[in-house]
Amino acid sequence: QKYYQKRGFESARLDPVCDGYIYWTIADVGTPFSSQGLLNQFWQPKATLPKDFSGFNGPTAILAHMTPDVPVMAPGQSRKIEWWISNFDPKPLAGATLQWELIGDDTLRGTIEGIHVAAGEVKKVGETALVASRVARPRQTKLTVELLCKWGLPLSNSWDLWLIPERQPRPESGKDLLASKSVLAAVA
Repeated sequence: QKYYQKRGFESARLDPVCDGYIYWTIADVGTPFSSQGLLNQFWQPKATLPKDFSGFNGPTAILAHMTPDVPVMAPGQSRKIEWWISNFDPKPLAGATLQWELIGDDTLRGTIEGIHVAAGEVKKVGETALVASRVARPRQTKLTVELLCKWGLPLSNSWDLWLIPERQPRPESGKDLLASKSVLAAVA
């Protein structure tokens, strides 16, 4: 639910012709399997907490548009990240600094300074290129970003990325398999 809702909200905020959006309901309704609410049918917290929404559903949000849009990376693969600010706070954002970090075996960091975004504006503020390093086993990492500005608390957002090891062919692969002549010819 958390990934689905985060992706939906961030897509809406990146849409240049979106005039706004509505969160359907605060609590689940209907069957026990409905998942639109932040709270269950008894108004109790679920795994996705209201604080989890603050990174992408506050007046100002930091957004990341990744190309390709796949959160899994093998060694040597790269992702271009466009950093966007969606500022619907009444105040313009002036002189802010964006700091990002990908925590993994090799931690990567970067900074974009001098960010200016008018009130009511959605604006691209910079780009980052990430290249996946080698990992011995699959691991979940987190890309975090923080916006430091003069007029308020730091804003933050984060995205999960999964790093997988390079696949090594095994000499025994494919032995002891049977296939008809037509299938064998097709896969050979």
